[in-house]
Amino acid sequence: VVRLGFVKLSTLRKNRRFVIVGTFIVAAFITPTDLFSQAFMAVPLILLYEATLLVVAFTIGEPETE
Repeated sequence: VVRLGFVKLSTLRKNRRFVIVGTFIVAAFITPTDLFSQAFMAVPLILLYEATLLVVAFTIGEPETE
């Protein structure tokens, strides 16, 4: 999505807190009522999001502004 130009890397970084909250909300609906199950579902997804930000930053980078 970043490579195609739909979303900028800075936008993904800026909206990180909304992604974290949204991930916990989705995990609450997917998993049973146990808090540990919710955390075990949400934390790997958040780590995957952070890893994606790192990969995008190293491979594509932020375009230079003039």
